This record gives sequence, C-alpha cells and structure tokens, in this order.
Amino acid sequence: MGSWSRSFQTACVPVVCAAAMAVALPPSAHAQATGFVPRPLSVRADWLQAPEPLTRNALPSSAVAIAWEGATVGYQLGFLRIARDLSTIEGGTAGIELASRFNRFRIALGATGMVGVAMASRDTTGYDFVGAGGGVGHTPKFDYSKAGANGVGATLSLEYEFFDHLGLRLTAGSWRFSGAPLGSATTRRTIGAGVTVPFGTRTADVRSTP
Repeated sequence: MGSWSRSFQTACVPVVCAAAMAVALPPSAHAQATGFVPRPLSVRADWLQAPEPLTRNALPSSAVAIAWEGATVGYQLGFLRIARDLSTIEGGTAGIELASRFNRFRIALGATGMVGVAMASRDTTGYDFVGAGGGVGHTPKFDYSKAGANGVGATLSLEYEFFDHLGLRLTAGSWRFSGAPLGSATTRRTIGAGVTVPFGTRTADVRSTP
C-alpha cells in the first residue's frame, strides 16, 4: 500500500498546483487569455522515447488519446506504450487535466491511470565464467514473463496550435506501475513530442461576454 500511496501523491501534486493556478487567475484574465477560441475535442499522438533510446527492434514508446477540453478542466481516454530494452508496459488510459490557455498556447498538468499488461525479460539464470586468458565474462540467460499491470502517472504538456486543425505538443511524465514482470523496476519517465488535431464546434467567444 505504501508504493500506491506514493504514486497517488505523485499524480495529485501537479493537479493541485494547476487547480491553484486556475483559481488564482481572475475571470477577466481568462477572457483576455482566450482571444483564440479552441475547439473542444482533439486527437493526440505522442512519441515518448526520448529518455532512453530503444536498441531492440520494437515499436517505440508512444501514446494516443482523444480528449475533451473545457475552460480549465479536460478529460482524455487513450492508449499508452512504454518500451525499454528489456521491458514493455502498455494499456488503456483515462486521465484528467487542469490547464491554462493563452491564445494558441496551452499548458496542462494531468493525472492519468492505466490498466494493461507488463512484459519483461530478466537475466535470472545467467552465469559468470573465466576465460582461457583469465578474463571474466558473463553468459546471460533471459526469462520472459507477462502479466497484468496497473499504473498511475503525472504529466506536463505544452501545446501550440499553428493551424485551425493542427498543433504541436511537448510532453513529459513520471509513472509508477505494479506488475510481477517488472520486479522492483516499477518507475518510468517519459519525454517526447507529438501532434494534436482539434475538431468539433467552437464554443462561444468569451471576448463577446460582458
């Protein structure tokens, strides 16, 4: 329970900070910041392999999601994959974001939960040896395992909409997972970039509100 308590606290801290930021911003500032009226829905796709380049032949770390954006609160459903040289975690995600928008620029802090699977190979039965010249070597023997996994993460996203239906994203996240194949290596960091494709009917322009 201790690790899950720490995970929950990790995910909640940025959300609380974003809430304080949103509350501190007066309505007039919101109106001025929202001269550009965003579309309420978007499809997002992110490449997340930046922290640890992948040396094996596999799909890279990535995330896709469909999101709804309110004035300060947003929700998203999607899919997350975090691939490392000896492990992969992937599954469905659901999350909440608290954001501030300044014209076409948007910054969001979020908390996301994941339910899926973890797959890992671990060198559990390898052995060391001494060569003919006295050199010491190691022969690895990997055991593969796969099991269900759950996780929670805290994310930071920066977006800028260049065109009416296209924007660029920078994102970073800190994750903690449970799952027997992972052993004690339960944390992951993600950093990457992607695109957002907004769609849907624009909300009323707040600049026209008295």
